[in-house]
Amino acid sequence: MKHILSLIAFLFIIQTSNAQLFKKEKVRYDANTGSGSTDYKLLRWGYFLGFNNYDFNFDYNENLKDISVSTTTGFNVGLIGNLRINDYLDLRLEPGLLITTRELNYDPSYFSGTPRNIDLVREVKSTYIHIPLLLKISTKRINNFKPFMLVDFQQH
Repeated sequence: MKHILSLIAFLFIIQTSNAQLFKKEKVRYDANTGSGSTDYKLLRWGYFLGFNNYDFNFDYNENLKDISVSTTTGFNVGLIGNLRINDYLDLRLEPGLLITTRELNYDPSYFSGTPRNIDLVREVKSTYIHIPLLLKISTKRINNFKPFMLVDFQQH
């Protein structure tokens, strides 16, 4: 029954998108300005909000028990600056603030003697400033639908 409902929902979504993309009536105005000029502005600005879930990756020098990490959901907020290069290329700068909290749970073998419970758990609060420079590659607009792909220049 679950698969049948999923199939019906999938077919409904495909039919709806097919009807919007390939109908004969073309959209003359975009939703942003009403004049169709959003794609042609040299500079555009916006913001983003989001959630994150960071973890730690440990490289051990000694053969010790693992430190377990309990992650929580963090928060992202930032600005988006878009510089139009041509009809298909944009340069984007997306400076953002990322806030998260993680909890490190140590094994008692890390301590000499009997550790207190407060020593076994450490909370790590992290705040990151992330400033990626992106290249946005897009296609020609098709009836108010413009697919794009973002390329990041940052090395990880």
